[in-house]
Amino acid sequence: MAPVMAALIRSGASKVELESDWLATLEQFSPDIAVVNPPFHMQAEVILECLRRGIHVFSEKPMALTKTELDRLRSALREPAAPKLMAMLTMRYEPGILAARKFLASGSLGTPLLISVEKSYPLIGWDGKPRPGFYRSRATYGGTIPWVGIHALDLIRWFSGSEFRRVEAWHSTAGNDGMGEMEVSAALQLKLEPGATAIVKLDFLKTNPYESKSGLDARTAESNSSAEPTRWGNDSLRVACEHGLLEVLNGRARAQDADGETRELPPVEGLDMFADFLAWVETESPMLLDTRDCLLATEAALLARDAADQNRAVAF
Repeated sequence: MAPVMAALIRSGASKVELESDWLATLEQFSPDIAVVNPPFHMQAEVILECLRRGIHVFSEKPMALTKTELDRLRSALREPAAPKLMAMLTMRYEPGILAARKFLASGSLGTPLLISVEKSYPLIGWDGKPRPGFYRSRATYGGTIPWVGIHALDLIRWFSGSEFRRVEAWHSTAGNDGMGEMEVSAALQLKLEPGATAIVKLDFLKTNPYESKSGLDARTAESNSSAEPTRWGNDSLRVACEHGLLEVLNGRARAQDADGETRELPPVEGLDMFADFLAWVETESPMLLDTRDCLLATEAALLARDAADQNRAVAF
């Protein structure tokens, strides 16, 4: 939500009101746009109500936790003059990712053949506090593959230009520090058409960034405005192509050609996903992804979760 609030401030919003009843709020204000970010099991319900009322939606991901919910979203979007729907698949807008995608589009590296994505985060919340209780239950959290893995799956589709054909996956709650059913590690391997392969590794096992050698903990950080965590999460993308490879590690992109020459890629700055969404609503200018991309990423994440739950390969 922080990028949304920042964009609202930049746009000149002088007041943000907080309400406890989302349905009453929709009834009272009849907004043109809703930013939807409730506990994850409520996502589809809130999105569907907004779409029914003709409200454009910028939503946290995943937009649905079950196939039934996803089917209902697709049905609502087929209605005449359906509002716009976008999921917060924000990694497409990161400067290093954009730099790598731009270089890939130049064609000098050829076709992507193997894509690897890793995402590692602390188990504690970004504010230094324990995560809310709904993360402890599969029914309300939905799973780490749908929540975190969906970013990796979206990047794989974007960089490969291919669709998924088959997925195997594994996930585990081991080491989750009493967080109930919340998985803190997961791995996926995927087959794409026509011949590409992808690997995804996810975890919530990164060291708490609020802890330092001096003993700073979350409580100290909360009461000390100068306490800043080092880096919240570690993300990496590696795209091995016919004639070289691309790597993005914690926001820095580089490319290596077939001769082994490596170059740093300048980040592509200046793109804001929420601002892009507003422009799409107002002027129909295209974003870096569309609603179909969001729905396909959601579907892929749910199928990968099924593969892990059932310990078997799942076809798309």
